[in-house]
Amino acid sequence: MIVQSIGRKLARIIALLAFALAAHTASSFTVNTSPVTPANLSGLWWNTSESGWGINIDHQQTIVFATIFTYDATGYAHWYFASDCRVSGDGCVGDLYRARGGSTMTVPWYGAGLSLEKVGTLTLRFTDNNNGQMTYSINGVPSSKTITRMLLAPPAQPTMSSYDKTALLLGGTWTLRFTIISTFSYNYTFLSMNSTANSNGDYYAYGSDQYGDPVVGGYYSKGDFWTILDTSVIIDRYYVFSFGDKNHISGCYYQIDPPGSTHMSNCYPMAGSRYPEKRLTQAHDPRQLILEVAETAEPHDVDPTVLESYLQFRRLAQ
Repeated sequence: MIVQSIGRKLARIIALLAFALAAHTASSFTVNTSPVTPANLSGLWWNTSESGWGINIDHQQTIVFATIFTYDATGYAHWYFASDCRVSGDGCVGDLYRARGGSTMTVPWYGAGLSLEKVGTLTLRFTDNNNGQMTYSINGVPSSKTITRMLLAPPAQPTMSSYDKTALLLGGTWTLRFTIISTFSYNYTFLSMNSTANSNGDYYAYGSDQYGDPVVGGYYSKGDFWTILDTSVIIDRYYVFSFGDKNHISGCYYQIDPPGSTHMSNCYPMAGSRYPEKRLTQAHDPRQLILEVAETAEPHDVDPTVLESYLQFRRLAQ
């Protein structure tokens, strides 16, 4: 049964690696049409070697509203716009217009004489979020220009995701200690962050105990805590903790007997430290843990969030 459990876990890890490699090899760019703010194409674009003209892009899901400021054949400033450039694949296509007959902004607006004239078409194609090609025709004259997003300030640093937290904080070898009656010590190593997201946005990392048996750990967003689950055929050891600093953690040790059940013990205070090198300790007999937990058990209400997180990690570990 133990061999089968290890085999299932290793098969899951291999599948995750294959998925990650497949995702990494995909290089084609696709415009993001999700309702995010700001959308990934919105901004001021230009040709870096042709100062004086540009294109403003307002991108909202499947529609791009583009305005081009440039000059006519006599050198006078002109504006053109595509108000319905429909997004598909790596860009958008729409009709290009010119507006005439409006009034200046220094007097009350009078729009009775306003007229719209279709002058051609506009096609935008992008190779990434900051570079693309603008192909257009104006009054029957086709042309194409390379465009680049104008960056007026360094891009903001992305918010650290739960995957980043897992990769940065959980990696390495940890020694965890807790006391029931006796003091127990276990080592866990997370070297390869082969993580996969569930539907709630939580992420998991796979590692091993001091004897090479698989364990699973990660960040549980609903409770805003970290966990390590060490499963066995006798009991499950479950750690719930937070970081004091990047190399020290503290929290609770919970014992689940029988494994996979909702029979969760009291919280036993636990502390852990990360070390550069793996440190082996003598194996503890799970039966001793069972006896000591039984002897020290007190009436208690199980934290439903902790129990929910354990059951979720337990399903992943099977």
